[in-house]
Amino acid sequence: MVKKLEMLLVLLLAIFLLMLPSETAFAQINIAPIPRESLNNQVTLKKTNSCPQCNLQVINLQRNDLTDANLEKADLESANLNESNLANANLAGANLSKVSLRLVTLSEADLNNSNLSEATLYKADLTGANLSGSNLSGANLNKANLENADLSGANLFKAYFRDANISGANFDGARFCNTVLATGKLSYEDCRK
Repeated sequence: MVKKLEMLLVLLLAIFLLMLPSETAFAQINIAPIPRESLNNQVTLKKTNSCPQCNLQVINLQRNDLTDANLEKADLESANLNESNLANANLAGANLSKVSLRLVTLSEADLNNSNLSEATLYKADLTGANLSGSNLSGANLNKANLENADLSGANLFKAYFRDANISGANFDGARFCNTVLATGKLSYEDCRK
């Protein structure tokens, strides 16, 4: 009886979705195809731990050990690197826009002049990381560990640092506008400049 009821509900839901215009029914589903080049480059990265200037867009590298990896100027837009280890990795000039870096280890990593706009770095370990000159606009660094990290000259517009550990971090020349600080307060320091 319960199984028949479940099947009826699934059937009714399917009929309902089919009756909706396709733009409405599937507006929330955003499945980007993975470029073949990204898949080929993923194989190279796993074999050599190096793929500078590679296209790795939308690739899944979750829970990978990429310690000391060379990803200088690589394009990792919208990739999944959750729970990966990128300690001491070279990501200088890399495109990490919209990348998911939850619970990732980036301690001592070189991220200078990288694009981390709208990246998710929830509980990321960025201890001693070089983020100088990086674009962190709209990035979520909630509960991240930024102890002794270098964020000098970074773009922090609309970045979210709530409950982050920023002890010893260098913010010289960083730009704050609508930035949520570790204390939860908003900073508008550079909005008028």
